[in-house]
Amino acid sequence: MIFFYFIEFNFINQKELNSIGQKTLIKLQNTKNKWMNLKNCLSGWDGSHGELVKYVKDRMEEPRSFEHIETRFEINGNYVGIVMTYKGKNDYRGTVTKSIKAKVNLNDCSLVSVEQ
Repeated sequence: MIFFYFIEFNFINQKELNSIGQKTLIKLQNTKNKWMNLKNCLSGWDGSHGELVKYVKDRMEEPRSFEHIETRFEINGNYVGIVMTYKGKNDYRGTVTKSIKAKVNLNDCSLVSVEQ
C-alpha cells in the first residue's frame, strides 16, 4: 500500500515538474529571442550601439576623437538599458572619459530615450 502511494506521489510531482519545465522552456525561448534581437542591435566588432555612438558624436566638439571603451546592458521586457563608456576630447583638448545611458527598443534597435 505504501509503495503505490509513493508511485502516485511521484507521478503528481512529475506532472508539476513537466508543467514547470514547459513554462521554464517558454521563458528560456523568449530570453533567447531577446538575446538574438540584442545581438543584432550591437556591433559585432566592439559591442557598441551604432545609433547611440552617432548620437554622442553629433554632440561632441571633436567627433573624430571618439573612442568606445565598453557597453553594458540589461534586458528589461521589450527594452534594453544600455550604459556606454567612451573617451573623447573636451573643449580644452583634454581627453575625458564619460558614460551615457540609453533605453533601446529590442524590436527595431531604435533609441527610445537617452540620459547623460
